[in-house]
Amino acid sequence: MLVALLGLAGCSGNNAATDIGTVELPATQNTAVSTEAATTVQVTTTEAASEPETTIVLEEAAGESQVGDNTLDTFMRNADDHSIWSDPSMMTGLAAPDALFDTLNAEQKQFYSLFYELDIASAEAWFRDHPECLEDGYAHVLINESSLRSNGTTICTKLGEQVLAIDADNQILIMEVDCDGSRGVLAVGKHPSSLRLCPSSELPRCGETIGTIAEDNGGVLAITGSGFLDEGGVGNGSQIAGWALCSNGESYGCHYGSGYKRIELHENGWLYIKDAFDPEGEGTVAGMEFTPGLLINGKRLDPGIWTSQNPRACIGQSDHGEILMLCVEGRTKASPGCSVEVCSDVLLQHGGITALNCDGGTTAILWYRGEPLIRCSNAAIPQGRYLPNAWVYVGD
Repeated sequence: MLVALLGLAGCSGNNAATDIGTVELPATQNTAVSTEAATTVQVTTTEAASEPETTIVLEEAAGESQVGDNTLDTFMRNADDHSIWSDPSMMTGLAAPDALFDTLNAEQKQFYSLFYELDIASAEAWFRDHPECLEDGYAHVLINESSLRSNGTTICTKLGEQVLAIDADNQILIMEVDCDGSRGVLAVGKHPSSLRLCPSSELPRCGETIGTIAEDNGGVLAITGSGFLDEGGVGNGSQIAGWALCSNGESYGCHYGSGYKRIELHENGWLYIKDAFDPEGEGTVAGMEFTPGLLINGKRLDPGIWTSQNPRACIGQSDHGEILMLCVEGRTKASPGCSVEVCSDVLLQHGGITALNCDGGTTAILWYRGEPLIRCSNAAIPQGRYLPNAWVYVGD
């Protein structure tokens, strides 16, 4: 559950609000929100009748900017420019070729340069056992073992992560990642101009499931977008928390104040993090606001209070320009969830330079080719909750 702490001022309409802060609470808690003053909100949570009350008080940061500029040299090139990947001197860390790379033919080298994360030996072993995957050549490999009914592949990354899907036509790699003992799935989209922020077609009446939003917009991959007002845990995705500019050119909601961050997709394919109260950047084609910001210029931001174990959803970008979508299962014995700091660490391992935490809890979901890749923490809704919008990666 997400409880937005709002002072209703400064905007018109039912969604109008100035953000005071945000508190994430376990799904089992009963919650009461009371406004103490213009800059202070008190949240009282009751675990159970026999448990003592705990009180959290947040104070507004007086409009002080909490995020620096996006200053890395990598922002000077177009995010879709893959020429950097063909320059061996630029391929360092996880992107550095492994020992088998020089033994490959030209077609294989092109494939493993794009999917540089792969352990070549395990991938080639898979291809030997599944020759049908290469019927159309390396340029059109499609392996999809990402379904929750599947056991995945025997392909691993250089970091030892199990590969769930390789989609060469759409330049997508999906892998299972460990998130402090909980199950995470990381999807890497290597063509940032394929990213869209797509609204529910039912707004302002209600949201839609992530699969409906993705399929209506030609998506092959999608993840949770904006949060929404969810009083009593029965919100239907109709009222966006914060502001969003969708790729259809329409904006929704209004800017919250201190504490909320905005992730902007610019014309050059790069994602930027800004404070919600800052003006939108020139060239912004889509954007949404939530909290907290996770990464800027490849450095972790202060997670604030978002340190509990919970289901998570994050959107970000690597130094290569790849779109990073990370989702973590939570609120089960097998996978309790993780803090946002753990998400930041996983994204950093994969070259992350920019990232924002998206709406988590029961709303956290990652979708690929018709199926959710994450078990919703509410087993009664396996396709996930109704969302106001979703980050959609369009494809063939």
